[in-house]
Parts: sequence; C-alpha cells; structure tokens
Amino acid sequence: MSALYIITIICSAVILSYIFRIIAQKTNIPSVLFLIITGMIGAGALSATGKELPYSSEILEVLGLMGLVIIVLEGALDLKISRSKMPLIIKAFFTALLILIASTFVIGAVLHVVLNEPWFVSCVYAIPLSVISSAIVIASLNALPENKREFAIYEATFSDIIGIMFFEYFLMDVAPGESYALAVSINFISTLVISIVIALLLLYLFQYLEGKSNVKFFLFISILTLLFSIGKLLHISSLLLIFIFGIILRNYSIIEKFKLSRFFKKEVIFNIQEDFHFIILETAFLIGTFFFLMFGANIDVSDWMNIKVIIIGSIITAMIYLVRFVFLKLFNFKQKVSLNELFLAPRGLITIILFYKIPKEYHLQSFDTGIISFVVVASILLMAYGIRKSNKKLLEDEQEIVEEIEEIEGDTALENE
Repeated sequence: MSALYIITIICSAVILSYIFRIIAQKTNIPSVLFLIITGMIGAGALSATGKELPYSSEILEVLGLMGLVIIVLEGALDLKISRSKMPLIIKAFFTALLILIASTFVIGAVLHVVLNEPWFVSCVYAIPLSVISSAIVIASLNALPENKREFAIYEATFSDIIGIMFFEYFLMDVAPGESYALAVSINFISTLVISIVIALLLLYLFQYLEGKSNVKFFLFISILTLLFSIGKLLHISSLLLIFIFGIILRNYSIIEKFKLSRFFKKEVIFNIQEDFHFIILETAFLIGTFFFLMFGANIDVSDWMNIKVIIIGSIITAMIYLVRFVFLKLFNFKQKVSLNELFLAPRGLITIILFYKIPKEYHLQSFDTGIISFVVVASILLMAYGIRKSNKKLLEDEQEIVEEIEEIEGDTALENE
C-alpha cells in the first residue's frame, strides 16, 4: 500500500470519527459503536481483496497502552476537588469501588463455574469486564439531570482508575513467604511518595518551559509515557504517577495548602492547566478513533455466532447490570433507579486494553475472545437504549408540564371573563 493511500485512510478515519460524534449527539448512539462497525467493514473489505491488515494486534496494543496514559490523565484533569464536592466524590468513589469488586467476584464465579477454570484466573479475566468506560460515559450524559451527571462523571472516572490499579495489584508478584497485603501496601505507599515528588518536579519544569518554547505539551506527554513504561519495567504502579500529576495540575489549591506556592506562579499554572486539558482531549479523540477502528478490524464476526460466546456473554452482561442495580439501590435507596443510570455502564477501551495485558501464564484456552467484544458491544447498545428511553420520558414529562400550564392559563382566562 502506497504512502498516499495510507495518508488518505488516516485522514478519512479522523473525519469519519468527527462525523460520528455529531451523529451520536443527534441519535444518542455512542460514536465508538460506529467506529467499531467501520473497522469491521474495513477489515472485511480488505479481506475480500485477499489482503490482511499487517500488525493489527500490535498496533492495537500500542494504541491501548498510550490510551491508558491519556485516559488516566484525562480522568485526573476532570476531578476538581473542593470541600463542597467531597460528599459527592466520596460517594462516587465507594460506588465505583464496591461495584468493581462485586462485579469482579460475580463474573469470576460465572467463569469459574461455567468454564471450570481456577478461581484466581477467572477473577483475572473478570476484572477487565468490570470496568466502566469513562470516555464513552462522559460523551453520553445529556439525558441526565445536573446532579446525576456530575456523579456519573466521577463514578466512571474512578472506575477507570481504580480498575486499572486493581488489575495491576491483583497480578503483583510477591516473594515466597512475603505477605501479599504488606507487599501491596509498601509498593503503593512508596509509589505514592515518589509520584508526588516527580509530579511536582515535572510541574515546576513545565512552568519553567512556559514561554520558552511553543513545543512542550507533547514533550510532557512523551515524558509521562516514558515514565509509565519505565515504571512497568520496574514493576511499580506508574499510572499512579500519571494520576497524581493530573490531580495536582487540576487542583492548584493543594499546592497552596502545603505552602509550596512560592515555587510556582499561579497564573502560569492556570494557563498550563487550560492548554494541557485541551491537548489531552484532542489526543484522546485521536487515539480513541484509531483504537476502536483497529478493535473492530480485529473482531471475528463468526465468534458471535458461537452459542458458547452468546450464552456466556449474555450471562456476564446480565450480572454486570444486576450488581450495578443492587449497589445503585443501596446508595440511593429513596430514589428510583432509572434505565439511563442502570445502563450507564458501558465497557470499552479499558476493558479491551486490560484483556490484552493478561499475562501469558494466565491465558485460558477455554475463554473465547469473542466474549469480550460481545460484552463491549452489548453494553454500548444497552446504554444507547437507556438514553433513548430516558430522553423519551423526559420529553413526555415536559409535554405534560406544558399541557398543565396551558390548562391552568385557560381556567384563569375563563374565570377572568
């Protein structure tokens, strides 16, 4: 394939992705679903010509690792911490944590019983299936009222970040005879301290570069990604560094409270924050576009015709929403759980990335990869259904209010006559 063809395909993909976003706003069908379908059609068309997409799984893995860094950073930059929002943040954190843990063990139990596989390995496969995709959720919140919209953003963001770290610590190697809890605690605390120090140094350096050069944001994304890669090689949770950096950048008040403001210029930090957020959003859009196209290209449609995939995928999907319903009811026992809230738990990029990150020694021959794509697509379709139903009810409620107002105005007019 010539360079001109490759450039044409890349540019067309970006334009299509932008068009899909506009369509998604009108139809409430997530744009990632259109991207996945486009990837499947593109791969099918290529296959019909007797050709195959080279290095598709390797490209998907690289995009996924880059996506991890961007998603965690984007999530951290969305977390504005303030005293007034702390009750909402705490509630969203524990909702995400408990749903993640419960979903992991319920889905793990399903895989353990149905596939007759070891309990631990079944839970390893269950973790990716238990993580909500914040990128898909945040782009699909128009139908929710403001208070529930904010909660959904925090919950999905925490689900991403906690899910990734839970997966890493779940698989952490512990020396024989060493306490797992102690090893995890030491690793977490040491990583946290190192992350805070490095994050402050990066922010200070970033501040120094402000005004020195127009080329700096992708430099810092590259530095953060490099630190992530080095951290993985050293077996530390380097994503915590990415998260801490984003939190400190988004919440300058943290620096002021610890009397570190003399090392930083408030106006410069705010300029960096605004520009950085913009660059991250654009980068996330670009990576997400090609990731879901490649994911679609790697889907084997024949897997969905497999009765085993359909049965296991359907059971897992049902368990996801059963667990979610129980905990949403537990945390909001005085309120009715709407379909929109219940189905606002799509699986997406994190689920796929973590699945591909499962170490080879834990790979299960009995687990069909089609189950992952089945659950991802099913959860996105259910979310679209929930949004459409909620929007329809919202329009009906608005119409009833308008009719009641018109009726009252009509009665008032008759009385005046």
